[in-house]
Amino acid sequence: VYQSQKTSIKTNETENDKIKVIGLNLEWNIVRPNGLGFWISNFSDWTYCYDILKLREYHNNGYQIVIFTNQIQLGEKGHLAYEEFRSLIMLIDKYLNIPFQAFIATKNGYFVKPVTGLWDVFLQLNNISKFDIDHKKSLYIGSQAGRIINSHGKKDFSCIDYYFSQNIGLCFRTPEQFFLESKDSKHMKLPVSFHPYYYLTHNCDNYEEKLHEFKSVNEMQIVMLVGSPASGKSRLCQKYLSEHIRINQDTLKTVNRCFKAAIIELEKGNSLIIDNTNRDKKIRQKWIELAKKYNIPIDCIYMKNNRNMTLHFNSYRNLSKSKNKVPDIAIYSYFSKLEPPVQEEGFRRFVKLQFDSNFSGSYTKEVLSGYIRGKYSLNRDMEGVYIYRN
Repeated sequence: VYQSQKTSIKTNETENDKIKVIGLNLEWNIVRPNGLGFWISNFSDWTYCYDILKLREYHNNGYQIVIFTNQIQLGEKGHLAYEEFRSLIMLIDKYLNIPFQAFIATKNGYFVKPVTGLWDVFLQLNNISKFDIDHKKSLYIGSQAGRIINSHGKKDFSCIDYYFSQNIGLCFRTPEQFFLESKDSKHMKLPVSFHPYYYLTHNCDNYEEKLHEFKSVNEMQIVMLVGSPASGKSRLCQKYLSEHIRINQDTLKTVNRCFKAAIIELEKGNSLIIDNTNRDKKIRQKWIELAKKYNIPIDCIYMKNNRNMTLHFNSYRNLSKSKNKVPDIAIYSYFSKLEPPVQEEGFRRFVKLQFDSNFSGSYTKEVLSGYIRGKYSLNRDMEGVYIYRN
């Protein structure tokens, strides 16, 4: 956290005197490298992007100026050292000559935009709540808005700034709109077709209710899961079907070892749950044949999650130190090669599950309802849907 000059933000008592904020990303909004690239890698080779003295006008009109920036590569080769970055902020401070605060995320996790960690620290440091903010008049300025082409003739590499603005409930502007008052369409943000909040609101299932019949009582059975990595399969096993012996390729490493372990457990009279992706008919048929050999029923639970939502869950894992997210390519590979299962393949019971409506913890739901990733793939089923979270 960097605070220029000694300033405090006080909560006002009336609705009309709420706190107005101008939030900005640093790179390509305030400063940029002279050469190619997004990050400033040389302390002696950068310049201001726009006439940032315009921020003085907003400060004089009662706005608080706040910088929110991801700098997780500080200190690494090809990037500024910590002291160089601090010196850069101090130069901006001297040039602007107005009070402002800067919040810098230097490690992966909850504080990296578009997650709201930096915004939460801003509120806590100033002893204010989100209800003290004038969301109608406040703005967030960012260059990463998912545009196909920006004013520099390049494609935005992400939507981080736009997503961050939506997570914290501030109106969004590109720097061209804010500093240049541009009306050119290439300077505007693009419509975003995926919204976690919309998805979680409209695509939930009651797992406890839907999985009631899948719990073995007095009979042996095999339950097969079909779903992408990070779709919630392991959580389902632990929370809803823990009485089954779990067969998992991540643990056993190979398919053959999975079948050998399954046979050992079936010989003992135990019910199984196959916690693998099982994305194609060929591998599913092998498990169906094994069930026939032991003359026991086999059921299927299909984790039918949207690809974007699965990527979203995967990124959520990165916010927890106790879990490691799988490479995104594994999720893309699953969906590209998926053969959706059907009951006619030989399953006794068959159920499709979406997001678990009984997800524990209000904090978890709040984080999952916002944007976590800097980029999602296009989902045309959601195109045209717009959710503004205030």
